[in-house]
Amino acid sequence: MLWIVPKEVTLLGEPLNGVRGITVSRTARGVIEEWSDLGPFATFVDATQVSVEVRIEREVREEGAGVSGGLALGAQGELSFVASPSGASGHGEAVRGTVVVTGVRHDLAGGEGPRQVITCRAVSSDGSSDPLGPAGGGGKS
Repeated sequence: MLWIVPKEVTLLGEPLNGVRGITVSRTARGVIEEWSDLGPFATFVDATQVSVEVRIEREVREEGAGVSGGLALGAQGELSFVASPSGASGHGEAVRGTVVVTGVRHDLAGGEGPRQVITCRAVSSDGSSDPLGPAGGGGKS
């Protein structure tokens, strides 16, 4: 999933300004595959464990950059934002979930000014619920 220029982004209870995009990547960490005797291709595949990575990219500005004091790796809290299908959309959907900060990187290269990339892993409340979803729906899938 990719959201371009989400609005009202908060991470660990503090606002994040200048967010250019948020991506959510899902990776199977545990996979079961089975084959039959009829050919070389798998006849059953299941992703038994799924890791959800969230990547937040934002412009860093001197004033109002948000997240005072920096982000501690391993810090856990809520990520929330309002996303719309495009920047031209008037309405949006509130998205939220619990995340753990796994990386913070700063980049000075490029003509767009300094940027910060924050990576997180999303955490499910019970192991079966999707850890990132609509704010009103509890993140169930």
